[in-house]
Amino acid sequence: MPEITVTYFDGRGRVEPTRLALVLGGVDFKDVRIKGEEFMKMKQGGELTFGSLPVMDVDGVQYSQSDAMLRYAGSIADLYPKDPLDALKVDVVVGALEDMTIAAFADNSPEGRAKFVEEAVLRYFGPIDEMLKKSGGPYLLGSKVSIADLKLYVSWAILKGGAVDHVPTDVLDQFAYVMICVKRVEALD
Repeated sequence: MPEITVTYFDGRGRVEPTRLALVLGGVDFKDVRIKGEEFMKMKQGGELTFGSLPVMDVDGVQYSQSDAMLRYAGSIADLYPKDPLDALKVDVVVGALEDMTIAAFADNSPEGRAKFVEEAVLRYFGPIDEMLKKSGGPYLLGSKVSIADLKLYVSWAILKGGAVDHVPTDVLDQFAYVMICVKRVEALD
């Protein structure tokens, strides 16, 4: 197995699905959690590929982009499908959740967050809920957990935990199949 180090702030954020994939897959890795001042020092010192976190070092080579790291972690942890059509399904959900995250933080004002709740929540979680329903559940790929389920769980946990101001913590409760999936993933955590 490769030697892996994951570096991010001390919080869930963008790298938590990757951490979960590695843990669930039994993959040993070093989990480095840094503070803001350490990040600035790394950034100013040119130590970060794109000047941002998270980063993952694999056998001494640094990689970035959270969804790429998630796919890699999922591949070595057997949580990313080998079947191209299943991989497409997983990538669709991972991409949609990334778009949702961008929408959630695009406008931090109460009005912007109200618009997020009224429009983006249904736009992203409605189709995901339907995909979970069609899969026969509880996961996107039926009985097999994937990185998409992990990213969905982390998205739910961040919203449920109140990390997004002016968004009700129960905003996803309306999506029955999303709730079934995240509760099953939570039981794995």
